Amino acid sequence: MKEYSYNIINDVYNWMTSGRKNIEVRILKEKSQAIQVGDIITFNNQDSVGKYVKVKITNKTIVDNVYELTEKFEIERMMPGHSKEELIELMKNIYREELNQKQIVAFEFEYLCCDSEVEFIEYNEKYLEDVRDLLVELEEYILSIDKDNLDQLHPEYREKMAILDLEEVNKYNGKCYLAIENGKAIGLIMGCIPPYDEYDYLDYKCPRRGEITELIVTNKTRSKGIGQELINKMEEYFKSVGCEYVIVDVFAYNEIGINFYDKKGYHSRMETMIKKI
Repeated sequence: MKEYSYNIINDVYNWMTSGRKNIEVRILKEKSQAIQVGDIITFNNQDSVGKYVKVKITNKTIVDNVYELTEKFEIERMMPGHSKEELIELMKNIYREELNQKQIVAFEFEYLCCDSEVEFIEYNEKYLEDVRDLLVELEEYILSIDKDNLDQLHPEYREKMAILDLEEVNKYNGKCYLAIENGKAIGLIMGCIPPYDEYDYLDYKCPRRGEITELIVTNKTRSKGIGQELINKMEEYFKSVGCEYVIVDVFAYNEIGINFYDKKGYHSRMETMIKKI
């Protein structure tokens, strides 16, 4: 993995930090030719000193001209809120003759972080009340989408759930990471490495795997890549202790969560079916 940098204007910075833009287009030159999938690019906001966006390249596509580019990719992913004609006109103004002489490269990317004041740390008990608030927010969201009306927010949920989760983390060699902004936890992820049951070995290879047990970013600060950074940290931890896989249970009605994990490369392996009788 190598790291590179480019300059961007303020509009592009805002599109990237909001999650609306996930493809960056450049003329194919020496640097853009060298960049490969898995590399990191820091985009520096040339209109505001100190502001930047850091991304990881997930796919690289080279096309012969701008018209092939607009056929291959949605305009909204490259230049949100604009038309195909506006994108073509902008590229003509930026690259002029080069646009007809060189190939074009489209970098699809995964947002990692930006210059915001968000800090990612391991759990500290001084943030326990924030953790409780986050878990309640998550459960309230689950209640709002539960089509079976089976979930509930028990009167003791706020007091006990965080403690039970953290005990599980400690018991099973896990971690809890927090996203801190202005002295407050605005997101969290918990994960552990639970043991297999004795009967699991009868019909399963039982590779070492980590399990994500909680992941929540307060709805006040979503679309800033905080959830992605939290899951990256948990995956890095699992890898560091020899895990081959990561598993996570996602509520079937949680379409936002399912889409999030899909984009991170997760897929369904088993489904739980339910029927009222």
